[in-house]
Amino acid sequence: MTLSLRSRIFLTLTPLLVLLAILGSAGAWLLYHLGGRIDVILRENYRSVVAMEDLNEALERIDSSFQFAIAGEKQEEKARAQYEEKWKDYLVALHLEENNITILPEEKELVHRLVELTESYRRRGAAFYALKPMDPRRRDMYFEAGLFDTFTEIKKVSRRILDINQKNMEDAARDARRTANDSLLYFGLGLGAAVVLAGTLAWYTSRAILRPLSDVTRSAQAIGAGNLDQVVPVLARDELGQLADAFNVMARQLRAYRRSSYDRLLRAQRTSQATIDSFPDPVLVIDPQGAVEMANPAAQRLLGVKPRTEGDIVLTWGAPEPLRAPLEKALLQQQPYLPDGLGQVVVLALGGQEHFFLPRVLPIADPYGNTLGAAVLLLDVTRFRLLDQVKSDLVATVSHELKTPLTSIRLVVHLLLEETVGSLTPKQIELLLDARDNAERLLTMINNLLDLACIEEGRLQLQRVPEPPVSLLRSAAEAIQARADDKEVTVTVEAADDLPPVAVDVARMGHALGNLLDNALAHTERRGRITLAAAAANGAVVLSVADTGVGIPPEHLPHLFERFSRVPGQSHESGTGLGLAIVREIVAAHGGSITCESRPGEGATFRITLPAAPLARVTGDLPMSAEPSRPTPEHFLTLIRQQQRGRLKVYLGFAAGVGKTYEMLQEGHRLKRQGVDVVIGVVETHGRAETAALIGDLEQVPRRRIEYRGVVLEEMDLDAILERHPTIVLVDELAHTNAPGSRNAKRYLDVEELLHAGINVISTLNIQHLESLYDMVERVTGVKVKERVPDYVLGLADQLVNVDLSAEDLRERLKGGKIYPQERVDRALANFFTEENLTRLREMALGEIKHLLDRRRREQGEGQTTGASERVMVCLSSLSPSPEQLLRKASRLAARLGAPWYAVYVQTPAEEMHRVDAAVQRRVSNNLALTTQLGGTPLEYKGADVVSTIAAFAREYGITQILIGRTLRPWYSRWFGPSFLDRLVLAVDRADVIVVGHF
Repeated sequence: MTLSLRSRIFLTLTPLLVLLAILGSAGAWLLYHLGGRIDVILRENYRSVVAMEDLNEALERIDSSFQFAIAGEKQEEKARAQYEEKWKDYLVALHLEENNITILPEEKELVHRLVELTESYRRRGAAFYALKPMDPRRRDMYFEAGLFDTFTEIKKVSRRILDINQKNMEDAARDARRTANDSLLYFGLGLGAAVVLAGTLAWYTSRAILRPLSDVTRSAQAIGAGNLDQVVPVLARDELGQLADAFNVMARQLRAYRRSSYDRLLRAQRTSQATIDSFPDPVLVIDPQGAVEMANPAAQRLLGVKPRTEGDIVLTWGAPEPLRAPLEKALLQQQPYLPDGLGQVVVLALGGQEHFFLPRVLPIADPYGNTLGAAVLLLDVTRFRLLDQVKSDLVATVSHELKTPLTSIRLVVHLLLEETVGSLTPKQIELLLDARDNAERLLTMINNLLDLACIEEGRLQLQRVPEPPVSLLRSAAEAIQARADDKEVTVTVEAADDLPPVAVDVARMGHALGNLLDNALAHTERRGRITLAAAAANGAVVLSVADTGVGIPPEHLPHLFERFSRVPGQSHESGTGLGLAIVREIVAAHGGSITCESRPGEGATFRITLPAAPLARVTGDLPMSAEPSRPTPEHFLTLIRQQQRGRLKVYLGFAAGVGKTYEMLQEGHRLKRQGVDVVIGVVETHGRAETAALIGDLEQVPRRRIEYRGVVLEEMDLDAILERHPTIVLVDELAHTNAPGSRNAKRYLDVEELLHAGINVISTLNIQHLESLYDMVERVTGVKVKERVPDYVLGLADQLVNVDLSAEDLRERLKGGKIYPQERVDRALANFFTEENLTRLREMALGEIKHLLDRRRREQGEGQTTGASERVMVCLSSLSPSPEQLLRKASRLAARLGAPWYAVYVQTPAEEMHRVDAAVQRRVSNNLALTTQLGGTPLEYKGADVVSTIAAFAREYGITQILIGRTLRPWYSRWFGPSFLDRLVLAVDRADVIVVGHF
């Protein structure tokens, strides 16, 4: 008969349960019996002892009354009274003892004797007091007739009764102790037997149950390591046998699946490798961590890289400097990099010679949009670059050699036309005029060729200055206005005065616009129209020149900006075919691009896209409050007009009620009076009447209503603001968490969308909501701030305004009901709004703005550059109890140093995904995500030895500061070798290792 696992466990536990029941019952009976017996004996004997003591006390007073009566007549009355009173007490005690005889037969005999003596003593006492006071016979009766002797005998008998009761109590105590000791002995023996039985049963159970489980566990670990040739023996047909049988079936199916899928995977891998190996140009495949996954022989020869194999330490590929930014965008943003000009080549050494490569960086993603890596292709364009250089040099040389004789010919023609050497016939004048025009045309062509050569060789020095786009267009229009009037062509300029400026060389850009306008005027019929326009788009400015001429056929558009390119049959005047090529090179020298759109018969439109002029960040001393030194609304308005991307201004405070919303609304009104389009996206009044009143006539975008769990919530309507597209929008409480169902989870993400759309934002924020200050705020105030903003958001602000108020004034505002309702004031004053908390928060706000301003000065080269060579690294572990504190500490240290920082997690073989639970994986993922929010770079490596991997990373990246958390390590662990900290300090001798406490 085969027993199930449940039955075997039940049969194993049943004897233990029975033994425990027996021991428990016996113990309960003994305790009950022993306790009851001791209680009865002690209670009864104690009554007898008390009775005898009371009896002796009364007897002494009776005897004293006889002595008082003998002493004199004056004591007679007192003696009689005492005699009567004490006899009552005596009889009560005697009666109690008669009814409490516990020690037979001795106590019974003594009590009987005591009763007889009592009766005798009572008779003699009555006879004593029957005599008259001062009767001499009283004295004889007391001393001679036996009254005193009877007293003495009663004392002896009562003492004997008291002694035997006390002795009985002592005997009972000894018996109780003996019984207790015996009980302990028996219980000890019983428990020992129970322990032996339990150990035997446990050993049997573990052997019978855990051994099959251990076999399954070892086989599962082997399968996890890749060894699928596992078979678990089936020793029984119970539940464990069924588990072993199911495991064997699973292993068998896995082996079959691996055999089929491994062949397909191997073929696919070999095909992929063979494909890229067949390319003559270098090809690399980079994984999401930046390591080289695949590389063909050409890439290995050129870059010295090799594909990563199993077991290698994963290190990021050190790409050439021109490829680092494109590769990072491809991996992080899935943005391809496909340059098409020889001016964007990468110069690399191959075989001791310089080669020119045109890079192509393409992101690789799965069907779900997850980044799998990036492909890097380096096209060898050395031959084309040399041919282009030879062509440019030849053109420049020939043009330079032709310019001098052509200038001489031009001078001779002019002298002949002035008839300084004699008069000319009409035919001679006609020939000379034709020669002069051809000479001018040739000179213009040569000058254009020389300009092209100068630009292509990089010898063109641009004198860039910020220039409003409308000024460029108006100057260009005025230059051709006279010729346009002669041809009755209308020239108009359509551009707003508040567009952001562009950094250009005014003369060179004017030359480019002039060439475009010359072409437009040449190809526009009488009474036509030429329109010059400018518009802002995504941080750039687009200048356009549109005409109503004959247009350009589509087949000629791709070659329009090449040298000597002309559209056959459309030129009404002679041209060189170099004008548009010069325009393209001038625009490219400014970092811009040019395109053309045209249809035959509908005219042509040329668009020049130039980057907007960069704005200097706001620097200077920190304004302490709403004083004249604070950045004015007019200053912020100037910033807005300088760049198309939305600008951000943040009113920063240290607590609720300092006046951030008030200042924001006041600025909104000032800007509106200046004619600026200002709307309110969201303002949180919190029931404050003065804040609600300050909204006044400012336009408010209606809030969006969202129903969540039966409750209707109101949030800022992001889509409505984007559609309305005001110049400035006021958005209160930057750290606010949006209601579930909103497009973005946090309000600061809404603000980022507004900024990308070109909408300028004024917002408010309290210092305790900064992510890097979370731990510090919790230590200072005891409050865990749930709504937090990543530090980079504050770094986006173009202006920071500190709204300051003394702690005393803020508490007075709170007491006056200007911040919270009166019923919440006392609790707020006692908890968060203590003077100490407010003072510390105020110091944090002032310090944070100071450090931000210092960092911006360093970025602009105005301050010290001590942080330029500093690099900070944080060592993360999957077992760290508080990694968030460590990351925030690193973020603040890097900010103070003005240095980049990295969070590095080394995954050992014991921490691979199939060996750790989901909670550990989720914790590591959350730590890396927090690193990004705090402005750091998260990196994950694989390595068997954590210290050597960290040391390799520190050397490659030039790390100068390494932060690790304090770990709890037993004192005796040093006997078994150096600690992690000791090994790390020895391995990274060029970096400072900082151990963060309270970790």
